[in-house]
Amino acid sequence: GEQSSLAEAEARALESLIRTGEGADALQQAQLMLDKVAHEGPVSLLPLLHRIRGWALAQQGDLAGANAAFTTSLQQATELRARADIALALDALTKVAEDRADDAAREVAEERDAMFGLLGIESVPPVPLALVPAQAARPVALV
Repeated sequence: GEQSSLAEAEARALESLIRTGEGADALQQAQLMLDKVAHEGPVSLLPLLHRIRGWALAQQGDLAGANAAFTTSLQQATELRARADIALALDALTKVAEDRADDAAREVAEERDAMFGLLGIESVPPVPLALVPAQAARPVALV
């Protein structure tokens, strides 16, 4: 209903902050929204909100925290069978693992590419990051 549309508009506004590099502002607001949405819904926003939180953490150099948030986003998108959110979570996991060339990172990239192809997604707008190689994300455990 109307409450659901308002919550989605708020989440999209937070996503805009991320895309303009304002992760610090988005992080606290995303956490507050996550708490609210977890209790009041709509649960369909949870994968997006965890992705926003992950990007905000990545923008602050916390790649381990970002990886955990993206993994949570992927798990929730999978539970909801939300294919676009699954693809976007895989894309986010791929971006924070770009400095790794291990099998887990390759598998995530291949799964993302397959989902993008299935959904007809050609590209995703970039998120500005200041990645610090010393803080590389841990391997991703896919569910």
